[in-house]
Amino acid sequence: MRHLNLLAVLVVLSIASQAQAPAKPADPDLIGVVYSMDPASHELKRLPSDTLKTHQAQGFAKVTVMARIDGAASTFRIAGGDKITLVFSAVGEAAMKVRAYSCVVKEGRRECDIAKFGRGSTPAPGVSASLAKYGDSSYKLTPDQPLTPGEYAVVFDDKVFTFGVDAAK
Repeated sequence: MRHLNLLAVLVVLSIASQAQAPAKPADPDLIGVVYSMDPASHELKRLPSDTLKTHQAQGFAKVTVMARIDGAASTFRIAGGDKITLVFSAVGEAAMKVRAYSCVVKEGRRECDIAKFGRGSTPAPGVSASLAKYGDSSYKLTPDQPLTPGEYAVVFDDKVFTFGVDAAK
């Protein structure tokens, strides 16, 4: 009788602990695609993408590599003051190379410096962000500070994903 009571208690405790365990987030369906995670529903919304087009600007003892994106603004917008969490699946070390950059609008297109080389070289000014594991094979990239209004690009291998931050109302 004692053994049956002990077994019943163990079964109840096992079921209760499984019911309280937080659900593990689902990985995005596609590898190499960047999504924005809705803060309330945790729904993943795919960011618009384009093929990465680069341009090199050469100065005296310095080379700057810029990403160029057609169009003056991204179709994906977030409200000023809202936080954005970017989620993506990556294989191997690719996750460590994903970066977000602030863009400047010039002549109807967006440009952002993604690399600088030369004497006294400095890293390209990307958005300061934290990278953390999200699901089994996915990661989340979260800016360390609220983003200022403007256009942004996320570079992932040979693709660029875009979003914009509108002024707070």
